[in-house]
Amino acid sequence: MILSFYQKNLRLNEELRKMLSEIIIEYMVQNKVYASPKIIENISDGIVNIFQSEVKDTYFINIPGKKPKGILYQKYHNTLTKLRRHQLWSPPKKVKKNSSVATIEETSTLNKKTIINEDLIELKKWLQFNVKPMSEVTLKWQKTYEIRRDYLLSQNINIVDILDEWPIFKQSFAYSLIDIDFDHIYPSKGNSLFVKWDQFIVKIIPLMITNIKDGNSKLLLKRLIEIKETDIETRNHLVLDLMNALLVPTSKSYEIDPVTNKRRIVKTSISDAKTSFLLQVVSLNDLHVQIQSQIDKAYKKKEKVSNKK
Repeated sequence: MILSFYQKNLRLNEELRKMLSEIIIEYMVQNKVYASPKIIENISDGIVNIFQSEVKDTYFINIPGKKPKGILYQKYHNTLTKLRRHQLWSPPKKVKKNSSVATIEETSTLNKKTIINEDLIELKKWLQFNVKPMSEVTLKWQKTYEIRRDYLLSQNINIVDILDEWPIFKQSFAYSLIDIDFDHIYPSKGNSLFVKWDQFIVKIIPLMITNIKDGNSKLLLKRLIEIKETDIETRNHLVLDLMNALLVPTSKSYEIDPVTNKRRIVKTSISDAKTSFLLQVVSLNDLHVQIQSQIDKAYKKKEKVSNKK
């Protein structure tokens, strides 16, 4: 987008200058490039060499005895300030003073990689502000897998950071995007659970017999052991129902005590986990009723209802 605009108009506008700076700084932060004033000045020189109508002072101004200025320098330090606030940044090693040749080579490589990554950053920005059409979302999501993978492998990020960086995860169809990424990591393994379900059953039931301690769950386990082999649907249902007794929930939440009106910690019970994991209904109509009931309860508690498929 930046290159094509420049080739057509022989100039950059303010929006594209900011976008170019964001692309460069994002690359530098993700790759732990130490951005000394000298490096940023070299990058600014590179920008002017590529986009000859640009002015170096737009990106970097060296002021003796004071902090440098320019959108590239300011963007870098504003980004680091934000990352430090969330404990997401640890300083990289500085480049030695006698390695100016290496610094120039690094800068040259950075300029080339920045241009290559420009299209991916543009796609990422599109995904941050658009959720349809779905065909376009899917295509752009597939193309941005590598930069998303690199971000998710970064140290000290949490779920809030991920949702800020990739807000499309908040959408009801996000599970399908996770499936796409899973297929990138494990090609042709997306249906392994279904293909190997019978093998899973054979191995999981002995573990349930050994490890389940909850009294009510033991009654369901007894029923599972005694069930006929031909009753596959009931068997599968019981196995899923017992998973939360085998993998006992450890999460906690907060709620307001109706008597004292004070906030208290509530440990998630096996029953709560089962309700969250599996809805048990007789018909499709009952399913809609159950979903609406959960929405109503969550609304009263000011909680969110997760989108499960």
